[in-house]
Amino acid sequence: DGDQQDKSDVLITNGFAKGTWFDGSNDWFSRATLIGGANKLCVSFWAQADALAASYVIASEFNSSGNQRSWQLFIDSSGNVGFGASADGIANVNATTTTAPISAGQLHFISATYSGGAVVIEVDGIAQPTSGTPAASIFSSSALFGIGFRADATTLPFGGTISQLLIHKDPTVVWDASTKAAIR
Repeated sequence: DGDQQDKSDVLITNGFAKGTWFDGSNDWFSRATLIGGANKLCVSFWAQADALAASYVIASEFNSSGNQRSWQLFIDSSGNVGFGASADGIANVNATTTTAPISAGQLHFISATYSGGAVVIEVDGIAQPTSGTPAASIFSSSALFGIGFRADATTLPFGGTISQLLIHKDPTVVWDASTKAAIR
């Protein structure tokens, strides 16, 4: 409906039943930059995509305006999970994607770990074969942190349910991405 509401506890759950459903059109979370560049990063979440007719962004700090490309975690139109990053904020994202797609309508636990230029993507606890070359580092961007879309013109909106999204930038610190988020 276009209104922003404070629902900062939506993704702080103990079960998938309390996840957030995104309509694939105009639903998303956003907040100020959360990561701001990293040499290590892990993004994990439960997701169930409604369909796989287009590419969808699960979480990102990415805005092509003003050269603020940083990173994004996505599912492409074939159902392959991908993690992409830009080392300088200007160049297009170097993406690593799985070669075995997930299925629409099925619940999956997905984790993508970036460490010093290497990417490991796990689906349902199993490391997946991947293709593509990751960026050497992740640019420290001032782009909005978004869940369910990419911050430049709210492109690639996710359709389905996301629950328990966690961002790990450092092994000793864990952010719950839903805290103090604006919801649309």
